[in-house]
Amino acid sequence: MKWSEEILEIRVDKQVHPDRSQLRHVLEAQFRYERVSMARSTMAHLLAIVGILIWLEGIWPDLLPEEARFFTFVFWGSMLFVTVSIALEEFVLSRKLASYLARKGGVSLHKPGESS
Repeated sequence: MKWSEEILEIRVDKQVHPDRSQLRHVLEAQFRYERVSMARSTMAHLLAIVGILIWLEGIWPDLLPEEARFFTFVFWGSMLFVTVSIALEEFVLSRKLASYLARKGGVSLHKPGESS
């Protein structure tokens, strides 16, 4: 379920949910999921960039001084840990959003042009 890749239309059923309090939970979950998804994507791109430097160091072993090489490996490992943590949080938030939508609380997300 990749909600962030689509333009979404939010429909609120006024008869099922007249006070619209469920809408707040769905929107908060959607916005948090989008922020975390963007953070994961950014970290993955940074990992790739630093990975290129590590790859070049593998081809030309004397490209970087020893201190810079150590720092590069530590930095890459730290970014990997953060990226995996963010990916886990993204998974939890996607399940939370799916849970809010599955409750049938009068709020649903649809792609524009999609029939209900």
